[in-house]
Amino acid sequence: KDDSLLAVLSDVGGHLTLFDTSTWEMRNEFDLYTGLYAGNSLTFLPDDSLVLTTPAGTSPDPNYKDLTVFSLMNIDSKNGSLIKYYPNLPQKEGQQLTQQISIGHHTISKDGALTAGIMDGGGNDIFVFNAASGQLIKRFSIPRIVPKPGYGPELITALVFSPIGLELVLG
Repeated sequence: KDDSLLAVLSDVGGHLTLFDTSTWEMRNEFDLYTGLYAGNSLTFLPDDSLVLTTPAGTSPDPNYKDLTVFSLMNIDSKNGSLIKYYPNLPQKEGQQLTQQISIGHHTISKDGALTAGIMDGGGNDIFVFNAASGQLIKRFSIPRIVPKPGYGPELITALVFSPIGLELVLG
């Protein structure tokens, strides 16, 4: 694993720049897609590939009309090419998905084995994936907190794995 890389998303998630933190020189940059919005959540896996949120709007991938049926995407940090979507489904099965499971924020366990995300826009639905395979391991909902009078609904907008990776902390 290359611990000297810093990844920066810009242009509403459509442009990725990689910096070498030992010299602060730009190592690489590429456009992921254009004219779409993606969340600002991204994380390196142990193999130096990146996991980031999928874009909203018309899909840049000709195999899928809409990428919000996927939660996350895994890309190669060397060339920006797509490795897989999460959940990682056969193309025919992925094309049949209709339920939006777009993730707004996600986290990776310390050992890089799991990634978990929150439904886009905050919410109660949590998704846990095997980071290497992209397979959905668990989906669960957290009961909504009843707000004080005059306040809007309480939504989960952040999450992180515990240091040993057995628990999720939500807020």
